[in-house]
Amino acid sequence: MLSRKTTNTSTPNPAKPKRSRASAPKVRTGCITCKTRHLKCDEEKPTCLRCRNDGFTCDGYLQSVVVSSSSRKKSKTVYVPWLPTPTSFIDRGSQTERRFLHHVQQNTTSHLTFTSTRLDFWNRLILAPAQTSEAVRHALVALGAAHWLFLTRIPNASPTPEAQQLEHLILQQYNMAIQDLTARMGESATTDLHLTLACCLIFFCIESMMGRYTESIQHLRAGSRLLASPNGASPSRESTPTSFSSDDAICEMAQTFSTLGIHAALFLDEPVVDDLSLYSRFNGASELLEGPFESLADARRQISAIEVDFNHSLEGAGGNVDAPQMQPIHHRVHRWMSRFDQSRKVLGESVKSQAEQHEFLSLCLSRRLWQSVIRPHTRAPSPTRFANVTEDDQAFTEVLDLAEMLAMRRKDNHPVFTLSADIVPALNFICDTTDNAQIQRRAIHLLRGMQRREGLWDSVEVAEYLEDSLSARKILRHGWDDVLGGLPGAARALSRMGLSTLSPNNGILIMATKTQMPG
Repeated sequence: MLSRKTTNTSTPNPAKPKRSRASAPKVRTGCITCKTRHLKCDEEKPTCLRCRNDGFTCDGYLQSVVVSSSSRKKSKTVYVPWLPTPTSFIDRGSQTERRFLHHVQQNTTSHLTFTSTRLDFWNRLILAPAQTSEAVRHALVALGAAHWLFLTRIPNASPTPEAQQLEHLILQQYNMAIQDLTARMGESATTDLHLTLACCLIFFCIESMMGRYTESIQHLRAGSRLLASPNGASPSRESTPTSFSSDDAICEMAQTFSTLGIHAALFLDEPVVDDLSLYSRFNGASELLEGPFESLADARRQISAIEVDFNHSLEGAGGNVDAPQMQPIHHRVHRWMSRFDQSRKVLGESVKSQAEQHEFLSLCLSRRLWQSVIRPHTRAPSPTRFANVTEDDQAFTEVLDLAEMLAMRRKDNHPVFTLSADIVPALNFICDTTDNAQIQRRAIHLLRGMQRREGLWDSVEVAEYLEDSLSARKILRHGWDDVLGGLPGAARALSRMGLSTLSPNNGILIMATKTQMPG
């Protein structure tokens, strides 16, 4: 605290006691999280109230430790991180590594998934291998740092020194994971495939959080190719997809890659992941059952399997939703909707946790959107864009209502990264389909306020893209629907026409400039 020096030269009388403002030393003992966010900490322990209220994981406090010097210089105070008691898979490594592993375990995985079923997948198949695999452990450290960077980012701002340090750490841990994977190849075919797929999935998340969608797609494709030809994961052994199809864990991985591949295919308007139906554990006979679903998880499993089959069938039908070969899929969707309608009241009354409430609303949204997708078309479907469906403004309004309810369930104000692509693609679909300007404006406004990224689908980036896309549609009319390459291809076309207003950091635009998209 600065003070002014005063001198009395006018009187020999003793100076009156100097009055000074009450002050105290600047507090530097806040938690690590608040320090990183440049916010005042209330210093409640073991975790601060501010972090809990804002939805952040409190990473503890810095404890002062006096270090003696061999010389007679004044002892100096240094600070070391206070961390919560580590669990078994984060009990080794540097304090920085442990900090981000703790963040992954306590925060990241709950953001990536919103249901207990999906969270169990991450605990068993991603976090558990980190106890014995250095590759997975290094990948998770990078994931924790990437997620922290995603949460604390300031849109369109230059990276801070702290952000640059995190990016360096992410790259370092990323490379260490790859080096360890390479060194262990050939030890065990099944083990190799487990660990490699886990790392591919983690790398997909990291690149998506960083906005590097081209690299995200590369990891998604690499994982699916290993599943289609798993001997690639262990060159020294003979292995085929059939030899792995009895492994429950690998089958679960295959289902995850298939689902993420569908979301990516909608983004790019082209296939991304190979057909992995060999690994499917879904019992088709259960679709023939009548009556309500037994649980939300049962309803989700069935519609996820239908979604994968629908998109593979659509490729064979040239993008024509009404093609004769699509009719069996239509029947499956109708049967699912009927069973879900019967389940709706019972399931809605049984949900208790926030995750279950989110899943229930998400399934309601999917049910309403599917009803629009499989209705007869009023205009000729494009062979490259299956979004040309009947404009059902009432259905779209209901979807927007449900999307708003899902978005409003958040009690914090920080960004969300999740692999559950249940909102952003749906709102993009609505804007791309309807000609109702009011519905379009409402969808874009909702996207802008979400701060939500679902894999490759970032709500703010998609909102920017849709505003430009709607402007181009007014100019080009139906010709705009013939632009190829999905969202990146359309962004590339917008730039060529001088109609792009996308921010330089928009991941869709960055991907468009990196890849040679058709159109």
